[in-house]
Amino acid sequence: MGHDLHFLRRLERVSALPQVEFALSLYRDSGLVRHVLERARAPEGAERVALSLGDPVRGPFAIVTRAGRFVTCLGEGMQHDLPVIPRERIAAIVEQAAALKARVKEAERALGPNGGLKDLLRRVLLAGHELNREEFAAVAPWQPVIAYELLRLFTGVAQELGDHWRWLESLTRKRIRPEHRETLRVFWEDTFAVGHLMLLSTLEDRSVIEGLSAHAPEVRGKLTWTAVRSGVTPVALRGAWAAAKLGKFALPDYKRRCEEADSVLTLYDGLLGLTAIGLRHQKLRAEVQKALPRLPLPAGHPSAAFLNPYLQGLPKAFGQMLEDADATQEVARLVGQERCVELGAHLPPGSPHRYEQPADVPAALALAVAASEPGLFLGDRDQTMRLIVCLPWVARAPAEELYPPADFVRATSRPWRPEDARAILDRLCWLYAYDVPRHAAKAPGRNEPCPCGSGKKYKRCCGAGPPAPAAG
Repeated sequence: MGHDLHFLRRLERVSALPQVEFALSLYRDSGLVRHVLERARAPEGAERVALSLGDPVRGPFAIVTRAGRFVTCLGEGMQHDLPVIPRERIAAIVEQAAALKARVKEAERALGPNGGLKDLLRRVLLAGHELNREEFAAVAPWQPVIAYELLRLFTGVAQELGDHWRWLESLTRKRIRPEHRETLRVFWEDTFAVGHLMLLSTLEDRSVIEGLSAHAPEVRGKLTWTAVRSGVTPVALRGAWAAAKLGKFALPDYKRRCEEADSVLTLYDGLLGLTAIGLRHQKLRAEVQKALPRLPLPAGHPSAAFLNPYLQGLPKAFGQMLEDADATQEVARLVGQERCVELGAHLPPGSPHRYEQPADVPAALALAVAASEPGLFLGDRDQTMRLIVCLPWVARAPAEELYPPADFVRATSRPWRPEDARAILDRLCWLYAYDVPRHAAKAPGRNEPCPCGSGKKYKRCCGAGPPAPAAG
């Protein structure tokens, strides 16, 4: 207690009562002081820091250690050589902390006596495509508190997804056995969890991601890659939302992905990230439009021969979307309204979610359904169109509005099937058979063994073209 007692005695050096009260309010809450030091990013080498109680140059100052212990108090005009945190900065951090506490209390009340953060995170990881708006809204207030944990969860799920992919690709086009069912379910859950966690990791407090990127710049440009490479429309859209939220911070990385793209998926990742940033940040729109690649790609581009026929006109579509985002969003609303009518068709007459015609569907519900319904955009023109038309709304929408309400999800959801996960695997294997760097070997002859290892002839396996789109 020696340091603290000395501080209290030296508080007599401060003459203004409001400054004394401000110093005491900090003294009584050591946890808050540590939070202020962390958020203000006090210099690493400084063992002590001066908290300004008034003027940031003349003082007075409360001198504290990095651990939040109060050492002494310096009156106005007293000299020191310590780093200073201005009072305005301290007050702003304290105000943010108070607002966060209020939001956490609201979340705790919403959870009720039987709820808990662990249960919410379990739903995020296991709900797959059935995570609803109320569940997302309940976990969202915790984001600033558990930002590191969310990012660790995201990277862990992404790694697990890669491990499952390497094992499950052997099941492509083969009969699903009972012992495969659970692994396929986990693959499905992880695929959608990547999208949910990507939203949560970039929702509010980006300091964790920014700090990580400072030490590993290559991570910054790959934050949405796991979401886009899934090939699943709603997961890729959530990756685009995260890119839009990161904004100027991530813009150079998405430019680079477009410039250096040597596959369909890397070009999609760059296009989605770039366009989402331009849609959300008007000041960056001109820079984004200038950075969008033009197709056909020049002959010297690493993958011109492959990408030109497959993505002819796609960058142009993204560019037009930037110029007329509202009209594109209206198309997304129409797509969602039609899908809501289809999903509710089996419900009994009088059900609140049975719609007789698309115009009866509320716009907010239609947009959420358009952005959440499972589907594969790879090799499917309709799903690619849905990805494009949903992007203007997704990039600018509040994160929780990307999810349909709980009562709609409960009324219209259908049981998960192993074939749902297998459809993703089949589509990705088909793509990867073609989506190769320019130095890869040429495609085999039609009667030669398929390179995927299935044992079939190429013409009867990957050479047969993409599998039928997944239901929904």
